[in-house]
Amino acid sequence: MPDEATQAPAEQETPSSAAPPEGSPAPESEPKGEEAPAVDYEKRFNDLQPELTKAQQRNAEFERTLQAAREGNPEALEALGIEYEEEDAELEDPDEVLRNEVAQLREHVGTQQQQAERSHLEEMEADYIAEKIDVLEKETGIELDDDAIDFVIDRARANRGDQEEPLVENAFNPAVSPEGWAF
Repeated sequence: MPDEATQAPAEQETPSSAAPPEGSPAPESEPKGEEAPAVDYEKRFNDLQPELTKAQQRNAEFERTLQAAREGNPEALEALGIEYEEEDAELEDPDEVLRNEVAQLREHVGTQQQQAERSHLEEMEADYIAEKIDVLEKETGIELDDDAIDFVIDRARANRGDQEEPLVENAFNPAVSPEGWAF
């Protein structure tokens, strides 16, 4: 029985002596006893050379793609998974862009000038109407309240003379007003 006891531990596998999983090479550094074949490094080198060449080609292709992406190439950006929103293919002429901006500025300034002129004319017209109402109040001895003044101003602006001036005298005439001037 002593033979059986010495044989039993040799049959059991220990974790360090367990066989490697299927498909993976056996560790070459561990000697397998006197039966281990010599490692043919030249054959291993020649077997791995095509894989190295493929990896170098993939790396070179990646570098080219990366450089193209840095230069804004849409296909390269897409290949790297970067979203790229394509701009208009036609680029505008910088001179045309400047001409358009100048035209817009001129239009804006022209509009502002027109508004300023219109505002100035409205002020002058309001002053003219106010002066005429003051003169007519003194001549007739009638003093108008705020509602009556607004009525005269509205009628004067609605009825204009040959030179587009408001006809304040006609608007002030009590015969023209619907109720007359009753105070």
